[in-house]
Amino acid sequence: MPRTRAARGAVRGRGRGRGANRGGTGGARGGRGGRGGRGRGRGASRGPRTTGAPKPMEIDQEQSIIANVGVLDTPVGKLRGIFTGKCKFDDHYDAQLQDLEQYLSVMAVLEKSGVEVTQGAKVRCLAASWARHDYKLAEILLTCKDKFSLREVLKALTLLDSAREERALEKRLKRLDLQKARPSKKGKVKNDLDNIRKEIPKVGSVSGALVRHVATWVSTIPEQDIEFFAVFLPKEPWRKLADILHLHPQKHQPQCPWFLPHCYGKDAPPNTLVAQCSNMTAENVSELVMGCDVPYSHVRKHASALTVPAKARIASYTKELDTILWYFEELDCKEVHDIINDRLGRGDEVKLPYGKLMERMLYFHMLKEGISAEKKGGYFSSRGSGGASAPAKIEVPFFHKLIPIADCRLRESGLPLEQPVAVFGDASSSMQVAIRTSTIVASLFCAMCGSSNLTFFEAKLKESPLQPETIEGVLEVSVKVTASGSTAPAACLYPYFEKKQIIKTFVIVTDEEENTSSNGYKFGPLFKKYYETVYPAKLVFVSFLRSQHQVGQMVKELKNLGMNPMQFVFNQARPDLTKLDHLLGLLSSSSTSFNEEVMGTVKELKNKGLEHLQKYLQ
Repeated sequence: MPRTRAARGAVRGRGRGRGANRGGTGGARGGRGGRGGRGRGRGASRGPRTTGAPKPMEIDQEQSIIANVGVLDTPVGKLRGIFTGKCKFDDHYDAQLQDLEQYLSVMAVLEKSGVEVTQGAKVRCLAASWARHDYKLAEILLTCKDKFSLREVLKALTLLDSAREERALEKRLKRLDLQKARPSKKGKVKNDLDNIRKEIPKVGSVSGALVRHVATWVSTIPEQDIEFFAVFLPKEPWRKLADILHLHPQKHQPQCPWFLPHCYGKDAPPNTLVAQCSNMTAENVSELVMGCDVPYSHVRKHASALTVPAKARIASYTKELDTILWYFEELDCKEVHDIINDRLGRGDEVKLPYGKLMERMLYFHMLKEGISAEKKGGYFSSRGSGGASAPAKIEVPFFHKLIPIADCRLRESGLPLEQPVAVFGDASSSMQVAIRTSTIVASLFCAMCGSSNLTFFEAKLKESPLQPETIEGVLEVSVKVTASGSTAPAACLYPYFEKKQIIKTFVIVTDEEENTSSNGYKFGPLFKKYYETVYPAKLVFVSFLRSQHQVGQMVKELKNLGMNPMQFVFNQARPDLTKLDHLLGLLSSSSTSFNEEVMGTVKELKNKGLEHLQKYLQ
């Protein structure tokens, strides 16, 4: 007869014992056992089993914008690499031991610059602080709930628990061998074991002190946040967390003692938002919204059924104006226009990421000018623009109030590129789907760089309608440039080569599908000649590629010629402007000014304490 998990807890190197009735009234903890470790025997009635081997991709999420900016051969450059690229737990652990203030300063300045610190890096940062028993730092990180949420906490705990899980899986596999179990059953355990072994921390475990530390954090989560979890997020992560921490509903979540039982299938109390929203349908959604402040994220699935009064009420009670602007198309009606206008007039803040703000500005500008805002994959193309089918102009009363907000953000977003700068935009036929996005990116680069010049290319050089310096200029260029013709990027570079004009940085926004020469040159050979005979300029590619793991035709050819351009990759099918902030931040992080800012932050943390980190991460 196979042993129970409670019995196995007595022979583990570090087992865990648990009492009965998990997720309900709680239970007694198991005793100590094994080779001096913490044992956990497990009783019955815990609800469904939720433990298992974590897969690496659960921690290392893909970034939706891929960048080849190189890792500077300096301590700061290497630290930037472990926060923005692939990394292991040991990298973070060693970096924290070596120079904690510098490690945290690099993360802080990356966040401040708009660079997306990967989820895997955040998970390992938190896990390394726990492995060093630095609970003070962990508390500071956990106060930044937008950056270090339940997902990061659970993944960090799972990572530290992987050595124990490996031992448990090894024993299970031996047992299956003795029982002559089916190959498919053993194959599942072997697969879990292989995944676990891909990264087992050299130090750290889920100790009793860590369990108490995280359980205390759980008890401080506000009631409204727990209700949000109950309505919108999966319950399995909470079941896993309860499994690791021995969470007791009354002891560890006195603010919402019904929540853990709810995660295991029990109904929420009738007076909670969870109960009120559980029966929401298209037929009653408007009635519910008129009587209760239901978060729009929960209402969205029935957005098409909302009445005009319900839309207006959502626009009034939703705390963040950003939400209404983001989902404007779903709530669009005159009453909502007026509410947005009034809220902006009262000084309500707009905190949208800069790229998303520009996408919204472009959309509102196109409505106002009667230009078709057709979207492909969620983003603007130039198909359907103008002509007999062009839509009527729509009044957008709040548009003029957004312009100074966007202009202010533009002035604050200077790019650390060596001047003078030349920006080349791809206006060939192959850019049809991404033309609006690519043009707005090219125009923004021009406006941010000051001493710069914007031109476009198709089969030949195409002058920009104007040199944008303000948001209105950027928007004007983005709607006037259309995609047509073949692709000859050398057409933009040739005039600078012919005149021997010194440009220190070239930025090219393209899909890299070069198919035509200009003046007898393809772009790669012409740039190499410019580099060797005119000036050794830097080259930055903003590439719209079919796959974000492609190198791109032009970049590949340049590398074969010995050039090393910096490259940022957008998905061509979904060229997401919301990632523009990440792109700009990565550019900043590759400059010498980034190192200087990191050193200034190191001094600040040493003088004022690690608590000062919160201002960068909030």
